[in-house]
Amino acid sequence: MNPSILLIREDAEQWTGSDCCGKLEGKNAHPDKERERIMGEMGCLFMDLQEWCRPDLGNTMSDVLLIDPRNQPFLFPKILRDIFRVCPPFKEALKTLFMVYSLPAVVLSGKVLFSGKVPDPSQVIRQIQNELESG
Repeated sequence: MNPSILLIREDAEQWTGSDCCGKLEGKNAHPDKERERIMGEMGCLFMDLQEWCRPDLGNTMSDVLLIDPRNQPFLFPKILRDIFRVCPPFKEALKTLFMVYSLPAVVLSGKVLFSGKVPDPSQVIRQIQNELESG
């Protein structure tokens, strides 16, 4: 099985105080600039990793996924599958499974590589290569 990369992004919040069709007015009309910046950086990281993982470049990643942390019906089983498939150290597995890390985060096959800030794409690629070589 090929390793998988999960990019768990900052969770988005509803910007209006009403339902999905609410008007954007007042202070709710403008999203939090810091959150918007982080989500943009995660999008750029996702695109760079997608490019790096292209099969025609010789890489064997099975998938690179950008996930909202509130999507627990997908996220929990995906991390659990990766943990059973790769068998990371027990402490690392529990930390990842129960989301004991800061958002945004980069997870490689059930092991948290980065959390709390968006890392530089070259740094992520180097760390993934090191992890794959070591284990």
